[in-house]
Amino acid sequence: MKLTAAQKQIAVLNQFKTNSQHAIHKINEYVQQHGGKYSDWHMGIAADPRGKLFTDYRVDRTTGSWIFTGCGTLDASCNVVKHFAELGCKVVDDAKAIDAVFVFAYRGVNRS
Repeated sequence: MKLTAAQKQIAVLNQFKTNSQHAIHKINEYVQQHGGKYSDWHMGIAADPRGKLFTDYRVDRTTGSWIFTGCGTLDASCNVVKHFAELGCKVVDDAKAIDAVFVFAYRGVNRS
């Protein structure tokens, strides 16, 4: 069965929504488990979340509270960061490169 253009567009929009919701759920669970208020957390978008977390922001890999997750698209990543910014998280990096499909978060001081 061949999909129409409208059906393809709906499928893409549903995938975007699913990716955003999954990332929001995953990060929310992590924040709840690792404590602090949303305002204690920093969030960003990156193509290389490990580089951002451990090199740029110098988050400790073993003792720090950090998470990253793929969102599939830049739009989905932006949606996730916007959601958490509205809850009080600090936005530290909102890269707009097309390959910036990861959202990262860490608790603590911005050391960049």
